[in-house]
Amino acid sequence: MRKIVILFALVGTFTWPFVASQDNRYCRLDDFCSYKCHCSSCGPKNGLCAVDATCDKGWFGHNCQYLDLKPDKVDIEPQQSKTQWLMDNDDATCNKGASISSVTMTLNGSYPLTWIRIVLNDTAMFSTVKLFYSEIEECPKTIWSRPNERTMDIRCEKSVLIKTLKIIGNLDSLCSLYINGGRNVAYGQRASQTSNFSNNIYLANSAVDGDYLTFSHTGAEERPRFSLTFNTNYLVTRFLLYNRAGLLERLQGFRLQSFDANSIVVDNHKDILTLSQSVYVVIGNASVPISSLSVNETSKIYPAPNPYVTLMEIEAYGGRV
Repeated sequence: MRKIVILFALVGTFTWPFVASQDNRYCRLDDFCSYKCHCSSCGPKNGLCAVDATCDKGWFGHNCQYLDLKPDKVDIEPQQSKTQWLMDNDDATCNKGASISSVTMTLNGSYPLTWIRIVLNDTAMFSTVKLFYSEIEECPKTIWSRPNERTMDIRCEKSVLIKTLKIIGNLDSLCSLYINGGRNVAYGQRASQTSNFSNNIYLANSAVDGDYLTFSHTGAEERPRFSLTFNTNYLVTRFLLYNRAGLLERLQGFRLQSFDANSIVVDNHKDILTLSQSVYVVIGNASVPISSLSVNETSKIYPAPNPYVTLMEIEAYGGRV
């Protein structure tokens, strides 16, 4: 599956919406907590993890709702030939005896650094841990929170795009590392479109139902638009647009915009690629909370009589303000 990453500049610094605990405080009264199941076993229809369920690979945190930005490459110093124990999503598998002074994780692209989760057996060693988002640039101010005895969540307050993250310290008892990619705050939110291709299928909510086999589809009109309204404000780091399989060209030329609570544009991306993509990844502003988004300005592709906006899924990764 091809995908393209578009970067927006990150402006200034921000205080990240940091949710470290695993209890009911995750869902505040003014938040919209709708869960897609990312657990080995979930409750009926609500996506909540069953008791003693484990997270699917690539997910972690409260009810396994946080995306883990799995690195393409992991370098441990002193060098180790095998690092599977660190990236296996199992906090019970840990380093066995070898000394570790640093871990460097290289991602497959540039992503906003929000917070990481580290699991150690020797909890006294948390105080030795430092984060670097380059070989020489250390996070100048970190905020720490401890969801359980062996686990620490560390947030770097400065807003930066990273491709490499380095953790140094006494890491001999290291078990797990997770880089937060946010939770999909678009899932289950209120979607609408300016027209429907059919009265009963291809409706707007098909783009936020978590099902990659269904899709939204506008009807015959000259200026179709898909809109998504959040019930509260979120800081969003990435938007993922899953194109309709077999008709990728219909999304070509799209414009994605996000808006704050006063309807002022926050993100504004226009697709200028000559080749259509299966998945578009747009890196968001991440410094201004948004309350809605829209997708429009798609191309009219012959022999279709007019442009369409059709989405298999749209995801917005971030967190609560």
